[in-house]
Amino acid sequence: MRETVKNELDHIPRGPEPQNMLRALFWFNRMRSLGKKAEKPMTAFEVLQSSIESVKSHNPQFGGFGFQYDRRFFEGDLAEAGFYLCSVIPKRLDEDLGAVKEFGRALLRFRNEVADKRVGPISFDGVPQELFADKLLDLINGQKTHSAIIRIGRADCTPSQLADLLRRYFPQRLVRDVTIDDESIFSANR
Repeated sequence: MRETVKNELDHIPRGPEPQNMLRALFWFNRMRSLGKKAEKPMTAFEVLQSSIESVKSHNPQFGGFGFQYDRRFFEGDLAEAGFYLCSVIPKRLDEDLGAVKEFGRALLRFRNEVADKRVGPISFDGVPQELFADKLLDLINGQKTHSAIIRIGRADCTPSQLADLLRRYFPQRLVRDVTIDDESIFSANR
């Protein structure tokens, strides 16, 4: 067990304080995840993501730190292929009209500031791409809500980095939920 964890730890480089805290926490959490008293089986990647979130939540000053690890080793083929499929689900009009309008503006800002080669087309669930501008105006004007679908290249960021980016543009006060590959970014696991 120790050799397995030692081998995995070799794929998380040493570095400044937050990086070294990640290494220490990964060692502790991974040993526990492989032990006889483990509550549920976890992959090395799940332990790594949990450890990153734990370091960030207990040390807010490290929130913007770019943790380093061998993505190919931990994420396998997913690190190099395909897209993350993100869904941004707005609040209902009768729930919070102001939040719906602000969500529309945040989506436009995201599209203008972030949408580059790593972001695929942003669309609305069940709406043809050519109607995107009309449906975005519906949101901005508070006339109708639509869930946004965003595709982001896996090779460009880790799930944790993507969750941080999406939280900055779409905080929980504006939306009902934001998911990456069907997992909420607001859950304790992210």
